[in-house]
Amino acid sequence: MKVNPAAIREPAFASPARIQDLLFKSRRVATGLHWGEPVDWLREHPAWTRTIWRHGQLVGLLACTPPLHGTSWLRLCALHDDVEALPTICALWRQLRAALLRHAVREVCLLACRQGWLRDCLPASGFSYSEEVVTLRRSLKHAPAPVTQGAFIRLALNSDLDCLLALDAAAFPAHWRMSAAEMRQALRRAASFTVLVEGNKIHGFQITQGGGANAHLARLAVSPGRQGQGLGALLLGNLIGRLRRRAIVDLTVNTQEHNCRSLGLYRRFGFRRNGQDYSVWSQRLAPAVMVP
Repeated sequence: MKVNPAAIREPAFASPARIQDLLFKSRRVATGLHWGEPVDWLREHPAWTRTIWRHGQLVGLLACTPPLHGTSWLRLCALHDDVEALPTICALWRQLRAALLRHAVREVCLLACRQGWLRDCLPASGFSYSEEVVTLRRSLKHAPAPVTQGAFIRLALNSDLDCLLALDAAAFPAHWRMSAAEMRQALRRAASFTVLVEGNKIHGFQITQGGGANAHLARLAVSPGRQGQGLGALLLGNLIGRLRRRAIVDLTVNTQEHNCRSLGLYRRFGFRRNGQDYSVWSQRLAPAVMVP
């Protein structure tokens, strides 16, 4: 069923009940949120959300992260089962793209996994394939904990925030960097957030999410000037020891397929690819680019 593009609302935030109704009852939902629940996240960032309506019913939603260093990520897309995907997503993206251009955003990215309905709409919306992100897994149940020595590793503190943001910005390109809000959420919610300190200076950190018997290493960062010196291995070994003491038996991690140094580190620690890979799609924004 077609949706009238004029039914798009901006800035958009529907009632939590309507948002949850769309997210939980629709089969076409793609989310790339790392921290927090979708409804809470949308409430915090209404200016970067567009919704589309039909006869008073919410039937589509597209949301991106607030601009950071000229980049943004599409993090949430949801469509009612009865609407046509291609025209609805194109209409939502046209409106959201205009808002991003007004804020001088230069690039927008998203992760596409098994949602073929979304991936099929990306070329028509001006997105192109960029790179592959692979997932690796390691069982902690029977493997001995790695021995790590020679560094002071402690829990991250709220007072570390500025140092962590500076290190993150130095270690990653613009579209992979964490915002201050994301870092604060990680400090509050992470299952494990540790920093490696030498000479009263933080040279690396790791952030791990998890619950029950499973955990996911969401971030491993080392200062560019100290990369290749074994600090990532120290952080990873320390993390595995901490998780084993908490009876966590399964650890996963993502990295770019072309990141040979990162892949080499994880393989040395016994990680193996599990086939759950993601495609990164991106679009460079410029006023001359036209979206169908």
